[in-house]
Amino acid sequence: MAGVGADRARPRGRRPCARREPRQTRRCRRAAKAGQRPSRAGEAARLAEPHESAARRVRVDLRTPGRGAMRDGRTIRWIAGESRRCAAINVARANGATSERLHTGPHRWIESLAVHAPEPQPLVLKWFAPRTPPIRQQRDRLLGRTADAREWRALTALHAAGLPVPEPLAWGRTMQGDRVVVMTHVGEAPLLERLADLPGEERDPLFARLAETIRALHEAGFVHGDLHAGNLRVSAADDIHLLDLGRVRRTTRDVARSQDPAHLLHSLVPVLPAASLDTLATHFAPYSRLDDARRRFLADHARGRARRFHRIGEDWQRLTAPGGWTGVGVRHLDASLLTEALLDAEATHREAPRREGRVTIEGLERGDARWIRKHVDAGSLRRAIADRGRGSTAARAFRLGERDRLVSERAAPALAFLERRAPGHVPESLLLLESVGDVDLDAWRPASPEEAKRLSAALIDWLVGQHAQGLGHRDAKGGNVRVRLQGQGAPRFWWVDLEDLTGPAPLDEAARLRALVQLNASIADDVMALDTRRDALARYHARLPFSRDLADVAKEIHARSVARHHRYRGAMP
Repeated sequence: MAGVGADRARPRGRRPCARREPRQTRRCRRAAKAGQRPSRAGEAARLAEPHESAARRVRVDLRTPGRGAMRDGRTIRWIAGESRRCAAINVARANGATSERLHTGPHRWIESLAVHAPEPQPLVLKWFAPRTPPIRQQRDRLLGRTADAREWRALTALHAAGLPVPEPLAWGRTMQGDRVVVMTHVGEAPLLERLADLPGEERDPLFARLAETIRALHEAGFVHGDLHAGNLRVSAADDIHLLDLGRVRRTTRDVARSQDPAHLLHSLVPVLPAASLDTLATHFAPYSRLDDARRRFLADHARGRARRFHRIGEDWQRLTAPGGWTGVGVRHLDASLLTEALLDAEATHREAPRREGRVTIEGLERGDARWIRKHVDAGSLRRAIADRGRGSTAARAFRLGERDRLVSERAAPALAFLERRAPGHVPESLLLLESVGDVDLDAWRPASPEEAKRLSAALIDWLVGQHAQGLGHRDAKGGNVRVRLQGQGAPRFWWVDLEDLTGPAPLDEAARLRALVQLNASIADDVMALDTRRDALARYHARLPFSRDLADVAKEIHARSVARHHRYRGAMP
């Protein structure tokens, strides 16, 4: 065997016992002999980004007396930008120039910096910290998909197209791995502040300018991708500037374009009344299927945020109590307080039992807080066994209510639930809600016909707004709606039966008609007159038209409402 090994041919030009040095070691050894200091990280980063070849690379040498601190890894090595300005930014940072932090996030932050290049000029530096494993960072660099690369390309493309964005000035990276995009400072007010300063009747010109800016972006062949109110700045002359362009992409598809106004409208829901939102939506009338785009956005938004935050340790906390009680509560309230309210608190009032005595609703008070405790008995062994797998009524209501709170404020906030688990089944459960409203809709009595008309108009606007966004309710009767009358202002409504909340999802005409039938059947004839009901249906039809004639729809609602044998007896022919 030794002879066979000895006769084996050896590789030509290589010593049999010498270990060949790695290529990178040989490169460093040759550089050391030549008196040079190799920059392997800089070379690897440049080779990994072929998309930078079109940009102007700038090497700024600041190794002058008194600037030794610039070689500690914080020096920006510039990929693109004008050399004089890039040098001035490095000098300002080395000399400790005052910077103001404008925004702080876990992986991105924005700061302003006053630079003399050559005249004093406030600049904005948007920093990007690595947030992925090194192998993914290398892949993103090769494909040009890093966040700073996307931001720089979008800024340069939109600025070249004449769109209202900050002027891109420079792009670079540090030896620590952080990357930066430098742009001009847009010293204007955020959109929300500008809207707060304007009365309702003076907002329409700003809405028109806002719609014009978005249309100009789309006509140039781009969509923003993250167009919420925080990414818009407004000058005193109502000029709009677009910010945060990392998700900008080129497309001419109507479906993609409709997402921008849909996202913007959703971001303004907490700060604008429904009338102002409808006025703004009319400026986006040329966009086809805007309501569908809003439904898709709400569904994605609810799904993503629920997956991130609706878990123990994030927005929720675990609740336990003696006797086999387990559940979940919101984290901003103490666990012992929630458990006591669900099990031991003395009720201030009690409503009549519902659903054949299985459901009991009680009112609680804790200082200034008012809560509602809902006790649900399974009622049968079959239902109790089913609840073991699907969750009890209180658990389902809590999770659906929390999910719905991510996209709307149409339901009473759920605070906690407990369910008593026995071997193989869940016989009973408890749900704690925040007390809302003054009276149930089916128990309300108007003081005058004018008040009835005002409330019916507000009720239809509330309902049609939900249906337009794909938000429904499987049991839309007056007993599940709480009302608060706010003097001469618009009334406020909430759903209190959270288990039957649905959406965001497309609502067909049959589901919309079913909700109108349930609501109409639960309101007595003497509460709303015939003309009030007709006006309310016409108001709904004007916002969300039916495929049939309105008179045929009214006849069907009348017939199906009478057939339910509820409070309605036939005042609407």
